[in-house]
Amino acid sequence: MTEAVLQVHMVQKPSAGLFNPEEARRWTHEMARRSIKPFRVALPSYGVRVSWRGDGRLLAVEGEDQLLAGGASASEMIVSPEDVARLLQELRIDRPAGLDGIVWFRLPVAGDVRAWSPETWRAVVTGKPLQRHIEAIAEKSDTPGMSNIVLINDGDTDAVLPARIDLPAACTIADGVNGYTLDRTDSGLTIKREQDGLLPGHQRRLIGWMRCTPAEVAIHAER
Repeated sequence: MTEAVLQVHMVQKPSAGLFNPEEARRWTHEMARRSIKPFRVALPSYGVRVSWRGDGRLLAVEGEDQLLAGGASASEMIVSPEDVARLLQELRIDRPAGLDGIVWFRLPVAGDVRAWSPETWRAVVTGKPLQRHIEAIAEKSDTPGMSNIVLINDGDTDAVLPARIDLPAACTIADGVNGYTLDRTDSGLTIKREQDGLLPGHQRRLIGWMRCTPAEVAIHAER
């Protein structure tokens, strides 16, 4: 008996994002209503980098490898493990007629710079809690008076990078790196995420630096 595979990721224009769990749920139930044959649902466990030309036309979609295609603008698109895990749980509780299983794209392999880690994928597949805890800390740098801003994921699975790091009023100058930039607001300085991304479990990432008086201050990561 033949069966169909319903792909619910990267099905619309790139500017719409890589995965929408509400739309994926609706499409799955609509497929069950229309199809008389068994079907599977293809779910994503990866991210892509999409770049555009100056006139707004699509230039490139980068997957496993870093192509560095350039272009006038680019965006890193990720799929939140929490979103996919929640959809899977809902499909288990309210299983559509004819749904025969799940197909994954892509399986985590070494060298795939945008796929989930194996630990994260395994936790989502088995329905285990996603054990991740991400925080921002200030660490002394080799430059006197300057502290590095570092993200640390103490958990076992991938965590979505926080949207912003609000710096204390004692900090007078700062900047962001590795996908983060400085944002000045009426309330002070903020290191703001410019590109989506995931921080694997038990890993750390430098995202900026700051000068504060006193030098030792507490900072907070906001999702």
